[in-house]
Amino acid sequence: MAPVIELRSSGGVVGIENLSVEKTRLLGSWIDPDSDWVNIYYQISDRESEKLEQQDNNPKNVNHNFSIDVDAENLKPGVYQVTVYAVDREGVKSNIDKLNLVVQGALKFAELPDFEFELSEIPVDKTMMIHAAFTQKMAILDTRGEGSSWNLKARLKEPLISKEGHYLDQLYYLDETGAARRLEQEDLIQIRAGKTAEEPLQILNWSEKQDLALN
Repeated sequence: MAPVIELRSSGGVVGIENLSVEKTRLLGSWIDPDSDWVNIYYQISDRESEKLEQQDNNPKNVNHNFSIDVDAENLKPGVYQVTVYAVDREGVKSNIDKLNLVVQGALKFAELPDFEFELSEIPVDKTMMIHAAFTQKMAILDTRGEGSSWNLKARLKEPLISKEGHYLDQLYYLDETGAARRLEQEDLIQIRAGKTAEEPLQILNWSEKQDLALN
């Protein structure tokens, strides 16, 4: 007799992000009354069909669970149909079950730099700007599709405090012209705006005057 297979979200919709750290796991079950084992095949839209590890039918004629790990990183935003079926030891094919996989794009930092302030001797009779040196580049990864817009803004998450417990409430952002704006905890400062082109990875280069600094 033919095996019977069913996805847990049969006929439904499963939504995922294509920048998710963890793979998406689709769950299901199958039953076969008389064969020793089955092979389960699955296909995502028009991609090549793939086979899971052989599933032992022990005990027979009871429900056995299976799972499919979907790596959404290689899927562009859109709707995909996932189909599954099983073939038992005797070559008898099961029913075909389906669900829709909705892949959404995402926006995140691909690289976010640390920074260190340069060593400086602070004079006692005047103020000075102590500039930060970035140790890595800054990069944004946007997989929402060409033409997607984004804004990069900054604020002070919490006040800077010295080792002695003194508040250093004078952290500034210097824009591409060198103009200084103090970072506050309440207000966001616009750093950069852009649109995603064909390449989802965008490196954000700082100009020579652009910087973070302590006053």
